[in-house]
This record gives sequence, structure tokens and C-alpha cells, in this order.
Amino acid sequence: MKKVLDFIAGQEEADELPWELLIVDNASCDDTVEVIYANWPSRLSDRIRVVHESRPGVIYARIRGCREARFDCVSFVDDDNWISSNWVAETMSVFSSHPEVALIHVKSVGHYNNPPETPFEHFNDWLAVGAKHTKAGVVETDKPVSYWTAGLSVRLKALRFLDHPEFEMTLVGRTGQTTLGGDDHELCLCIMLGGWKAYYLDSAYFTHDISEIRLRREYITKLVQNAGLSRRILNEYRSHFDPSKYPKGRRLFLQVVAVALTRHVAYFWKKSFGLLPPGVSPNEMSYRLSRGRFIGFFSTSERLPQVRKNIEIASSFSPITNSNIDNK
Repeated sequence: MKKVLDFIAGQEEADELPWELLIVDNASCDDTVEVIYANWPSRLSDRIRVVHESRPGVIYARIRGCREARFDCVSFVDDDNWISSNWVAETMSVFSSHPEVALIHVKSVGHYNNPPETPFEHFNDWLAVGAKHTKAGVVETDKPVSYWTAGLSVRLKALRFLDHPEFEMTLVGRTGQTTLGGDDHELCLCIMLGGWKAYYLDSAYFTHDISEIRLRREYITKLVQNAGLSRRILNEYRSHFDPSKYPKGRRLFLQVVAVALTRHVAYFWKKSFGLLPPGVSPNEMSYRLSRGRFIGFFSTSERLPQVRKNIEIASSFSPITNSNIDNK
């Protein structure tokens, strides 16, 4: 935690730019807040605030932070993210020069105290390492983009759908033993439904300090399978952009079953004949993801009516034409 605070406090032009560090205490039961204050420099004592969110779940913490923010934009910095010293200046510059942009995605670099023994390139994305794009600037693609929220910067105007009385996030992230992820992608997709643009910024970055437990096979396989649980919900959003690529109903069910069977057979055939490499293999990841998708097809079906309502609401909030969007 101290290192995270050091990188935030070390921002270039920290005293001149209008910014603050907003800490969301998400139902903690330890001395985290006291530790934060003890490690924050006194010269920036007027740049830090702590707010409390009693509902456990990362998405509730992020929404609380957005509601409490004093400025026009927020950057989500997790407790294992070390941001570059030009972070505030660069993100502010993009938002100022591109009023159509609501999301800024940056690259990330993985930091491992004990480097993994097996190649991790094939699941860097699962650990929020790397970048979704290669070319800096406004993202030009018909594909509905969505990003991990670690290191993501958001224009608060684009989140006005959250104030609609009938809007409700269907994915809330990790809450105790429940790990139905995808909350970060759901938030991004709702923003894109409003017609906003995304921007890839390559001049700023963050280092993701990845603990040893996240490199273990048990953690990775559970992470991937749980990600599959939310695919039906996320693809319901994506289908609004491209129905031909993201099917629904019977066609979706047949697709999910076919992929699950194929991945299952391929994985266990290779495992039986000793053809899998050590560690977590791409074959096992494909199997775990397809298994999660199959289970999630049934377990998340009751949430689909709310998803469809969310799509209707988020689509009505346009950055240009909707009068509900005003200056914060």
C-alpha cells in the first residue's frame, strides 16, 4: 500500500494540477485507513479524502467513488497499481482535448516478486497486464470495447445512467466467496452504449504488482472459469452492437454446448496422454472458460431482464443529444 501511495503522491506538477486522492473504504474491518493516512505526505494533506461504502463488492466501491468525486473525471487505481509520474497530467490532457472520449485505457506492466516458472503470455490479459490496443489515440473499431477497470480513467458525465431509478448493475465483482466477475466490462459497455468514445493512451502506464498467490494454478483456473460465468450477460450487451456476432436464445445455447463439449474432449484427451505442458496450459484455460460459460448460461438467466433494461437506459444517455447530460 505504501508504494501505491508513493507513486500517486509523486505525480508531476502535483501541486499545480486540480486533483485529489479519494479512498473508498469498502466495508473494511482492519486499520487500512489509518495506514493510508500515516503514509500520505503532509504536503498533500488537502488532496486526500476517505469515504465509506458499506456494501461489499468492488463495483459498489467504484460507484461510490464516482458519486463522491469533486472533479469531472476519475481514475481507478487499485491497491496493487503503481501509476507513472505523468498519469494525472496525461489523462487530464486527453479529456480536455477530446470531449467525445469517456474512457481512457493505458498499458500495464506486470511485476512479480517471484517470476512465474511457466510462460504467462497466454493469460496476461486475465491478470490485467498488457494493452488492448497498439495505436495511441481515439479507438476506431466497430467492436464494442471494454476494459479492466484497474488503471481505467472515466469521464463522469458518461455515468449518468447510474442515477436512473431502474438501472442496476448485474455484475458486482468479488464479494466474499462469490466471484461473479465482469463488472468492469459491464460498466464500460454501458458507457459505450451512450455513444461515447474510448482512447488508448500509451504515454502513461501502470505497473501491476501481482502477488504470488495469483500465479498459482488454482487461482488462475478459478479466475478463468468464473469469468466464463458472466459471458452470457456481457454478450447480451455486446449483441446490441453486433447481433450477428453475439447470438441469443437457442442459437446461443447450441453454441455454448458445442464449445464446452469440444474444449472438454480436447483438454481431457491431451491430459490423459500426457500431452499438456506443465503449469496452466492454454487448453486448460479454454476448457475452464467454456465450462464457466456453460454453467453461467443457466445461473445468470434470471438477470437478463435487468440487463435488457440497462441497455435501454444506457442507450438513451447520449453525450450530444441527451439533455440529462450537463456539466458536473
